[in-house]
Amino acid sequence: MNEIILIDKEDNQIGTEEKIKVHKMGYLHRAFSIFVFNNKGEMLLQQRAFNKYHSGGLWSNTCCSHPHQNETTLLSAHKRLIEEMGIDCELTEIFSFGYKATFDNGLIENEIDHVFIGNCDDIPIINSEEANDYRWIKISDLKSEIKRHPEIFTEWFKICLKQVINHITKKTILNYIGQLRIYSLIDLMLLLFAVKANLCEFLGAILLHVGSLAYLESKHKDLGRKRVPDFAWIILGGFGIILFGHILAIIGYIIASILYTRKKKSYWGVFAPAMRGLQNCFIVGGIIGFLNPLTLIVFFALFFRNLLGDFRDIKKDRKEGVKTIPVILGIKKDHEIVHLFALFGTSFLWLSLMGLRIDTLASIFIAVFSIQALNYGLTPR
Repeated sequence: MNEIILIDKEDNQIGTEEKIKVHKMGYLHRAFSIFVFNNKGEMLLQQRAFNKYHSGGLWSNTCCSHPHQNETTLLSAHKRLIEEMGIDCELTEIFSFGYKATFDNGLIENEIDHVFIGNCDDIPIINSEEANDYRWIKISDLKSEIKRHPEIFTEWFKICLKQVINHITKKTILNYIGQLRIYSLIDLMLLLFAVKANLCEFLGAILLHVGSLAYLESKHKDLGRKRVPDFAWIILGGFGIILFGHILAIIGYIIASILYTRKKKSYWGVFAPAMRGLQNCFIVGGIIGFLNPLTLIVFFALFFRNLLGDFRDIKKDRKEGVKTIPVILGIKKDHEIVHLFALFGTSFLWLSLMGLRIDTLASIFIAVFSIQALNYGLTPR
């Protein structure tokens, strides 16, 4: 007997009952819906099997069902996703909603639906008893299709889709902000102030930095990070080159940036911290001269800081086969906080080079520290 969980209006379990009887009587019960997206931002839709007890043949979200007794809703969601679509991924519950709908065959859905989202690029292997077909679709195309043909989509899907899209939009904005690495951008700004960069040098260096990040993300395509189009780094880098103006420094910066993107290939990960150090070394060297001792200090400070960044990402790098120094040394545990403190250290170093009064230095550092700490966790890792 396929029993599902009966609940009160507060989503507290009050019993169980056979599934078809629940839907005939319209009893309030618990359910879940899963929305899976790929790294292109497309949503995975499922066409329900035509022999389903209701809404057969209609298009809906990736997967939906009812949690089992003595099993968390999340665990049931994972099991059902595998059973129906032949895929699995990390799932996060984003909200729940209640709805009631009566279908043409007289069955009634009266449920509190827990909505989960996940990211996956795997090819679905559908269970023909549950799903007739699947497709990936852009959100914009989906909204247009629902507007033209609402009758081919399930009721609960149409009810909760707007809230899912709102969540994804906010998440996408935060994702791009995270990829911008504001904490590192602030550190670079302080360095540029410390070496007395003029306005063109300052703006050019910032654009080169952001352009290199866009180039990095377009090449690495890390899972969980939104795609950055090629035109982004081309435009940013192009304006950065024009404004910065120091040709030899720009050439060196571009070479270091390109080599850094090879981090995931063979043993290039060993040299990644040095490439990061060289990026800032070329920027500073172009402004104050490559023979200035501060240029060398900048290199070693950024090399050390980014080396500690590799200690933060050990598990991820080991999983992806990236040969960084801590991975080669056989270290297995992430040390997440060390890079953040190294970041505070370099920012304090740049501030101390500005000749500020102690009270002013302390006030600015506290503000910088707070901003960096608050946005540090936004970068998807």
